[in-house]
Amino acid sequence: MDREKIISITGEIKDAVLNYRDILENYIAENKVQLAAYIYPLIPPEITSAFGIESVKLPEPVITGEKKLFSEKPLYKAVILPEDEMPCFHFNFSDTPVHRVKYPGGYGEDAAVQLHNETAAMLHSLFGINLKNIDISELQKKTMIFENLRRSVRSITSLCRERKEIITPEDMDLIFEASSVFPPDSALKLISPLLEELHNFKPQQKEYKAKALIYGARKIPAYIIDFIENSGIDIEEDDTCRGRRLFDISLNAESEYLFYELLDAYSYRPMSPCIRTVAERYELLYKLLRNYGINLLIFYKDDLCGITSEAVNYLRIKCMRDGIDPLVINRENYKEMIENYAGRL
Repeated sequence: MDREKIISITGEIKDAVLNYRDILENYIAENKVQLAAYIYPLIPPEITSAFGIESVKLPEPVITGEKKLFSEKPLYKAVILPEDEMPCFHFNFSDTPVHRVKYPGGYGEDAAVQLHNETAAMLHSLFGINLKNIDISELQKKTMIFENLRRSVRSITSLCRERKEIITPEDMDLIFEASSVFPPDSALKLISPLLEELHNFKPQQKEYKAKALIYGARKIPAYIIDFIENSGIDIEEDDTCRGRRLFDISLNAESEYLFYELLDAYSYRPMSPCIRTVAERYELLYKLLRNYGINLLIFYKDDLCGITSEAVNYLRIKCMRDGIDPLVINRENYKEMIENYAGRL
């Protein structure tokens, strides 16, 4: 079975991403909603959605400064950012208000309370909304749509791991982008045909020498991903600010306690290196890698991402103690480093 139908579907997704402004403007008009933008989701988007405010990621070319967002009528009502600066962020704020969120440290009950307070402050400051007026039935309805999107993205990534030759790294980047720059119901319409089509391809049996998580940058170059996997290393997971980590959370949308469960669940998210301390990210993510059969941690360092040497060394030492091999690569040395490691397996 060839990839002709897959190419057709991913082509439609690419066209949608390229024409995101027209699609979002139509969505706003048809659904009578407002848009808030983020570079990384700090405030639970299910909560804003319950108030008629769809929180979506800024397109990557806008984040990196390759494209401007100027227009006669601003597309986003505000951009929601963390307190600390993000080295990869080069967005021009000239016509869009910015709201800074003090993301809580820690996780669990205390962090959930702080996240509640930050959410309430944002809604009041930007939209004049009182969080206490949230409609739980509307929150449940909106959360169900988010859950459907997250399950669909996770299913696609799972199927693609078994069908490596069908979906390329560029295709996966496109899927993650479409699933985050559009509201969830709009994104589902784009990716659902792909999920359906992937079931028509049989899984491929391929032996790998190691299972890895790759960490770093907003986007790992596709040619580097290809080289790693062609060297016998299976990239099971990524920890990038625009990858599958955005879709890991899972909730019971029908729960009558959904509002509190949602805040609690979001308090346990590893988030990005610019938002959480490396010690917290180790506890919430890297400490669990062996449970998923991952035995290799690949650090990809580039000039765009602000991953510090201190953070790399911290995780490298911690993971070595957990029995996970660390490997630090960049654009210049990745072939040598990967070949040397794969040759020892």
